[in-house]
Amino acid sequence: MLRILTGLIILTGILSAQYTADDIELVKTVYTKQSDKDIILSYLTSGDEIKVRAALLSISQSRDTSFIPHIIKLKFPAVSDYIAFTLGQLGESRLSTNYLLKKLEEVRHGVIPQGQNIFVKHIYEALGRTGTSATLNDLLAGYEEGEYGSGISFAIVNFASRNITDSLQREFDILSREFLNKKNDLQIRIDALFAASRLNLQAKAVPVLAQVLREKPEGEAGVYFLQYALVALRKTGQVPEDIDVIRELLKHKDWRIRTEAVKVFCLSSFDKREDPDLYFRLLKDVNPNVSRQTAISIRSIKLSDSNRLHADELFRDYLNSKDSLTSNTSGELFISFTKLFPEKLHSSIDEYGKMADMNFIYNALEQNTAEPEKNFEYLVKHPPHTNTEKINYFSAMLALKGMEDEKYDKMLLSNLNSSFSPVAAIIAEGMDSSFVIKHSAALRGIILSNINTKLHDPDFAEALISLAALANRVDTLFYEEVLEVLRNSSLYSVQKYSYEQLKLTLPEKPETNFDNAWNNAFRYRKAKIITSKGEFTIELYPEYAPVSAGNFCYLALTGYFNSNNFHRVVPNFVIQTGDRQGTGWGGPGYEIISEFSSLSYETGYVGMASSGKDTEGSQWFVMHSYFPHLNGRYTNFGKVIEGMDVVNAIDQGDKVVKVVLVE
Repeated sequence: MLRILTGLIILTGILSAQYTADDIELVKTVYTKQSDKDIILSYLTSGDEIKVRAALLSISQSRDTSFIPHIIKLKFPAVSDYIAFTLGQLGESRLSTNYLLKKLEEVRHGVIPQGQNIFVKHIYEALGRTGTSATLNDLLAGYEEGEYGSGISFAIVNFASRNITDSLQREFDILSREFLNKKNDLQIRIDALFAASRLNLQAKAVPVLAQVLREKPEGEAGVYFLQYALVALRKTGQVPEDIDVIRELLKHKDWRIRTEAVKVFCLSSFDKREDPDLYFRLLKDVNPNVSRQTAISIRSIKLSDSNRLHADELFRDYLNSKDSLTSNTSGELFISFTKLFPEKLHSSIDEYGKMADMNFIYNALEQNTAEPEKNFEYLVKHPPHTNTEKINYFSAMLALKGMEDEKYDKMLLSNLNSSFSPVAAIIAEGMDSSFVIKHSAALRGIILSNINTKLHDPDFAEALISLAALANRVDTLFYEEVLEVLRNSSLYSVQKYSYEQLKLTLPEKPETNFDNAWNNAFRYRKAKIITSKGEFTIELYPEYAPVSAGNFCYLALTGYFNSNNFHRVVPNFVIQTGDRQGTGWGGPGYEIISEFSSLSYETGYVGMASSGKDTEGSQWFVMHSYFPHLNGRYTNFGKVIEGMDVVNAIDQGDKVVKVVLVE
């Protein structure tokens, strides 16, 4: 059986540069969406491996399937990882699928030189994007008959992401063979566990995953291994009979495993008296991510009559010890308390409200709407003051669906016309059908007024699309009228949306800010991020994402990132910043392109946040751990090479003091 050393795949990708400082015309044709075939084909047929890789990455951004016949003529071993990635990005294709299957056969029969079989993982991954249900069936059958070696996991997960599956049990049986086989390379086992975690698993998976959790692999790969065993177990919604294996992982030395163990342990019945105490103690964990996740996950506990009173006492003890908890942990604990004891929502607000940030109170109201009139009365008396509060306030308002109150209706209609983009978008997306029908005439006027006023406002791009979607719910002919207006927007993402909905050929993207990005793309190699928690250093990868790396440097030189907060921190996932508003909705006033590559999203990698392809701007994130489902979907433009301890200590609300670039 073939043994695929997938760890080497990632290393190979990192060392294989593609874009260089001389490739301005190639990158520009990708940026403007022209996809000039003469330029791209001159690179693709050059015979120079670096130029061929650059061409392949450019084609993968273009989504132009007419390049496929040219791609499959390339010499496979030399640039096999890039070929597979690009074909995968181009999507479903019989031509691509037949080519990739042929390469699998060549590996199996030794036609491809020794050592090149490390790229089998890339082939499988691409087949999951190019193939059909028949392809999946052939791959599963071939694996079961021993015709194909290890590495099939990414094919399974990519097919599943396209809603192409067999029985799921069949897929899980194959994945379990991959991750239970201790003779397999550890990375192969990790990828199989990751793939399992992306499926809808049944109770049958629980004892199998519990068996894996008893292993104690070391190092960063060991963390990934246990992490995905825990994530897969959580997806079953059950805990193993031997709950002690989870209790032990709550004490694991790595904070990321404690974070994932918390999410699973809260699914237990807490039969032992000491279980709630063990769980609640993690609220004071040294890592802010563990303590916050504990406060969040605790709302999933199924309280029984026997432990309800004890849980109530523990909640109150910890809520009253606010000084020893972080503000985020206290706030999340308050939400969890009101979620588990909904009858105490308003009395708890009276008791603890002065200690909690208003955002957490609004969130608690959003999650508990048993008494909508009381919630509405409270919201009217406690309006928001900051931009973040406005977002959470209107989310709580929209949770009160079906409110029969004229004042409520007027509030939503007037704020739909808000000049603050997030509020307009949230209300547009959150209105229920009965409200839309009842106020269709008023909605027409508000939508047209706001769209015409904000047609060219870069901060309003997402809201414009949300308003258009609302127009579609009002009336399909009205929707077409709105789309015709949006076609004239100077915002490329808005233009793109309207042209796609109208099934028209997309316009060329303007070169806005291209020069600023390109002039800084290869100028700096590192960026030192000075935060309120300490410093960390990013190595930039312009060879993979020149526009994104250059744009990051350009914004850093202008001081754009100074004093930004980390507005989004998801424990054991990402820390995210780059929004001056601090809401997650802001940007620099323009959009750059997506630059996808085969770089894997592992611990410390740095990516660009987006709300869809080619909508990136200034927001960026750093990975806590290994999350390959982001691969090829988000621009990867660097990696933290120093200071991951600082990254791991950052909590939501901490700040970037400044960014210092290093040549």
